[in-house]
Amino acid sequence: MVHASGTYDLPFGKGQRWLNQGGVTDRVFGGWTLGTIFVIQSGNPAQIGNLTGGVDGYNTVNGNDAGIVMNGITVSQLQSAVGVYHTGNPWVLTLNPSLIAPSGIAAPSLAPASTAGVWGYRPYIYGPGWYNADLSVNKTLPIRERIRGVLQEEFLNATNHPTFNLGTLSVRPTSFGQQTATGPSVARRIEFRANIEF
Repeated sequence: MVHASGTYDLPFGKGQRWLNQGGVTDRVFGGWTLGTIFVIQSGNPAQIGNLTGGVDGYNTVNGNDAGIVMNGITVSQLQSAVGVYHTGNPWVLTLNPSLIAPSGIAAPSLAPASTAGVWGYRPYIYGPGWYNADLSVNKTLPIRERIRGVLQEEFLNATNHPTFNLGTLSVRPTSFGQQTATGPSVARRIEFRANIEF
């Protein structure tokens, strides 16, 4: 995860480099501050198995999910297949469509382990990475010597960029790799505030 934040006072108005005449010019152009919080990170880890919500799977080892059998694919290749794939349906796929059969279950390269008493593989993969950018614009308005007003506008998730966690990671349901909800981020919000500071 990389988390960066900062503010920048625009160099306009009284006591600044440009337009520093004071009066009306200062009230219009002075006292502006820009701010940002920017986060970028890798996706969350999740494990692939063959159960659906903890039931209806092949519990072939003492009643436990035995995992999967990987045919002609490595964990590295599986991780490389993680992404956000738009399909035209009201969901996205978080695994390459080549790993999904036409019925929506996992393709034969990811089969459920079904031999009694034999453990399959339970690989962990990381979901799609994501980023979020919040922006703020502040304007300071002097009222009296020790009193000032501050107008604040905040743009949370300014780019309105959706993020996705890994979808269904059980290889048996017909929704393998589907994600219908966004992940850590929320839709863009714009907030306005007015403060009096003294």
